[in-house]
Amino acid sequence: MKIEKLTEDHLTRIRLCVAHLWFKDHMGPDWRREVLAAGPGYAAIFGEDVVAIAGVCDMGHGRAQAWCLMGDGAGRHMTLITRAVRRFFRLSGFRRIEAIVKTQFAPGHRWMRLLGFTCEAPNLAKYFADDDGVLYARIC
Repeated sequence: MKIEKLTEDHLTRIRLCVAHLWFKDHMGPDWRREVLAAGPGYAAIFGEDVVAIAGVCDMGHGRAQAWCLMGDGAGRHMTLITRAVRRFFRLSGFRRIEAIVKTQFAPGHRWMRLLGFTCEAPNLAKYFADDDGVLYARIC
């Protein structure tokens, strides 16, 4: 597996895993342009497949909002993906990184804890169209 700086090509090539298919309709040209401009992003590549895309939106003053979408082949690479994300967070220069996970998405909650995040707000009512959200933060 290799990690590359995120490009529009990665954003169009990823085949989302079942858990992230709900986001597919939001991944149009405007979103792609905005996410590439918002802050650093990376793609995890295995062979020719984009198995994960992730990055942060720089909110200013040392604060960032993290995001991640997994591809359908990400599962067997989660250890390497997790190590790469931890390394990015450690070297990023941000003092605070936040992430929001759907309340019902148990694997996302486990991953947040593995990445060193703590839950700050367990019930962001109606945050997503089909679920509430949970706010996590990692103090660097």
